[in-house]
Amino acid sequence: MTPERMKELLHQYGVGPIQFSGSGDALFARLPEVKPGLVLLDLIMPGMTGLALLDRLRQEPRTRTLPAVLITSKVLVAAE
Repeated sequence: MTPERMKELLHQYGVGPIQFSGSGDALFARLPEVKPGLVLLDLIMPGMTGLALLDRLRQEPRTRTLPAVLITSKVLVAAE
């Protein structure tokens, strides 16, 4: 699903405003200026995985309790 399509779907349910970051590092750099209510993370992202970013978010006191949803289009097997 493209970011634009995701934004359309979320707006249909009254979620917003919505901002996208091109990578985990870009998101982490923007956190001081934005105060998200929810973070959607893709398992496969440029620079670091969504799981790695989630671990990083949980290590910071200001983002430790930030709700996060991990999404992916990758077919996962039990070993993953």
